[in-house]
Amino acid sequence: MSKKDPGVIPKDIKPKKAAVNTEGSRKYIYFHMVRHVFLRIWRQKLKTLLTIAVTLAFIMTLSYMEGSIEENLHLVDNLYRTTTVEARIVKKNPTIDREEGNIISPDIVSAFRNNEFVKEIRRESAGCQMSAFFPSNDERKLEEYLRINTDEKGFGFYGIDDPEWFLKRTGDGSQITYGEGWTAKLFAEEWKGNLAVEETSVDLNSSPAFENSDQKTKRNVKLIKQPVSVIISDTLAEHQSLLINDKFYTLDTRGSGLMTECVVAGYYKGISVEDISEPILIPVSALEEMNQLLGYGTSYSSVKFAIDPSKNREIEQFEEEASRILLRAEAGSVDLTIFVYDEELRKVVQPLDESIRLMERLIPLTFVISLVTAAGLSIVFLLQNKKEAAIMRCFAMNKRKTIFFFGAEQMFTVLLGLAIGSVLLAVRMGDVLSASKGLVFAAAYFVSSIAGAVLGGMICTSYDIGNLLRTVD
Repeated sequence: MSKKDPGVIPKDIKPKKAAVNTEGSRKYIYFHMVRHVFLRIWRQKLKTLLTIAVTLAFIMTLSYMEGSIEENLHLVDNLYRTTTVEARIVKKNPTIDREEGNIISPDIVSAFRNNEFVKEIRRESAGCQMSAFFPSNDERKLEEYLRINTDEKGFGFYGIDDPEWFLKRTGDGSQITYGEGWTAKLFAEEWKGNLAVEETSVDLNSSPAFENSDQKTKRNVKLIKQPVSVIISDTLAEHQSLLINDKFYTLDTRGSGLMTECVVAGYYKGISVEDISEPILIPVSALEEMNQLLGYGTSYSSVKFAIDPSKNREIEQFEEEASRILLRAEAGSVDLTIFVYDEELRKVVQPLDESIRLMERLIPLTFVISLVTAAGLSIVFLLQNKKEAAIMRCFAMNKRKTIFFFGAEQMFTVLLGLAIGSVLLAVRMGDVLSASKGLVFAAAYFVSSIAGAVLGGMICTSYDIGNLLRTVD
């Protein structure tokens, strides 16, 4: 063959390798891999929809559960703060025949007043029967009225500070009618240190209340000039011809003696308490102050407490403390105990609170199960691609690229589901900040899904190509 023969390659000429742009080739490969991933996502509609549906169910369900628990906890906290719990001191042995009189000592009331659980105290006290009763709108002299001994008629003060509670305990037929300008607030007035007192002289011989007295004919007694608002029975008002805003005096012969000026603020009917058949209802703080002026303490016939709502979760502790207080020797004339009116709290609020706390404890377990499910689904979906993995390996695609290819398919599908779920969650919550916990759930779900996809890809590529092809066959 001649030197000019084109089919002969001269020996001194060596072939050169073609220049290859490996950087551009790598970018080209990954671009087409991502493109192919989206094509697979579009073509495998059932798998894509199933993945999105599971992802949406996860983020919406957990976020809804978390939101519901927070709302219900707020509701329960509000119920605890607004539910009124009351307690009352009662006789430990209700069969004791003693029903009348003041059985609760002032020291016990003082101890409860200083207790952190007690928000307010309602108390009632029966005053002693009065030795005389007389109106002040009559022109006759005071001494003439002292001849009226009303002991046998059962007149006496009865101090209260909560007429609504008092009427509930005295029967269905009892009621109080206030005069114009007067309301139940008169019983809540504070009289401590507000009673103006002066000395006055009375003729003892003119009053049956002082019969057989070894004292002098004339006696100075304390006179309360500041009128005390009271409620009297309709029969007493009719008998004494007393109208609203009329005044009358009462006489208490204990100690140095005390005369009290009272003003009629209203009438009652159907009320009888303890051993006072026709009580004159008076603010209990005024009765306490009157006893103080005579040098006596005030014991109580009934005491009720309103528990501080912020302590409603600690009612059992209050009952323990109350029992210790009532075990004191000076508690009262009979053995006493505490009765707590907390039916609404025990039967409604506490069971609801316990149910919500149980749901709250189940949230972490549900969260973990959901993450394991997400990873498991990714593994299952990846294991269905053994055929594609075998073919890709035959065309010299390494394990890393194969795992990336199938993992990217699962990643983009899950991301789409999480994006839709996050938008729906933000719309439901009203703002992104409120949905922040749901976004945390979404991030955890995404990481779990990717981990499952990587693990599934590793399983698919863990065999050699021959084994993969035999598996496919």
